[in-house]
Amino acid sequence: MTSRNRPDPVGLPEPLGIHQRPQNSHLQVANNIFSGRRIVAENYTGQVRLENNLIQPVPEYFVDVDRGNLHLRAKAIEAINEAIALEEVQEDIDRQARGDQPDLGADEFERSP
Repeated sequence: MTSRNRPDPVGLPEPLGIHQRPQNSHLQVANNIFSGRRIVAENYTGQVRLENNLIQPVPEYFVDVDRGNLHLRAKAIEAINEAIALEEVQEDIDRQARGDQPDLGADEFERSP
C-alpha cells in the first residue's frame, strides 16, 4: 500500500491518497480523512475493508493544507474523538498517545490548557 499524507495538488499525473496495489491482501483502511481524491484501485483483486473514514472536502480541518501541515484544528468536529481505537495504532504522527477516544487522521488534536 502507498499512503501519501499530503495535500492533493491539482494537475499531477497520478492521483494522491491511498493506492491499492496487487501485492496487498486483506487490506484495512480505517480512521482516515480523505479530503481530496478518493481511494484508487490499480489491478487489485484482494479484499479491502474500509472502516470509519471521513470522506468529504474538509481543508478547513487542517492547520495549513497548502504547506502540508495536516495537524487538526479545533473546528475538525467530525474528526476529533471519532476514530475507532486500534490496538496497533498507539501514537499519532507526532508520537502523541492516541488514548481511548482517538481522532481521525494522522494527528491527535492537542487541546490548549
